[in-house]
Amino acid sequence: LDIMGSRNADPDDFQSVIQAISSGSIPIEALITRKVAFEDAGNALAAWSDDATGITKLMVDMDL
Repeated sequence: LDIMGSRNADPDDFQSVIQAISSGSIPIEALITRKVAFEDAGNALAAWSDDATGITKLMVDMDL
């Protein structure tokens, strides 16, 4: 698990989330509602900022 950026979380929060993901109790694929390539990240984040409805988590995938 690589956490490259987050806000409003402290180390204890990360440990709890990592534990929940590892145990399978959090359906992480269901939480990621949009994946974009790195070169599209700026536009995708701007669009999300303008209208956040319908997006829970936006993932910037470096391999796309």
